[in-house]
Order: sequence, then C-alpha cells, then structure tokens
Amino acid sequence: MDKQKIIDYIRLRGDEQRVTDAEENLPDQVDLQRDEVLLARLGVHPDDLDDVPEGAADRARPQPDMDEEQQQS
Repeated sequence: MDKQKIIDYIRLRGDEQRVTDAEENLPDQVDLQRDEVLLARLGVHPDDLDDVPEGAADRARPQPDMDEEQQQS
C-alpha cells in the first residue's frame, strides 16, 4: 500500500504529530503485515484504510490564514 494513503488517513483524523512520524518512518510502499507494529504505533488498523479515498487529506488540510490585504485583492 502506498505510504501516502496512510498519511492521508492519519491527517483526516487531525493527528499532525503522527503524520510527521509516518512521513519520517514509513517506507514508500507499506506491507500491512510486515509493518503491522509501526502501523499500530501510528494508531492505524489496516481495515480502517479501506474507505480512505485518494487525495482525501488534501480537502481536510487547514488552509493558511489570509491577511486582510490578500482577501481584498
């Protein structure tokens, strides 16, 4: 499974600390059985990943605040 899908799932839960941990520690391609201990440490159960749509975290990411000047232009 692609590492990004797991990161998206964690990000959707709003756990940015675990997102950072996943980005630093997961291999690019995650084997759900081989990497079971690491996934558990990240609070991820393989069954939870079935319903995560591709790119879902992009919609959930907080957008940077725009200051007043940017909003008016």
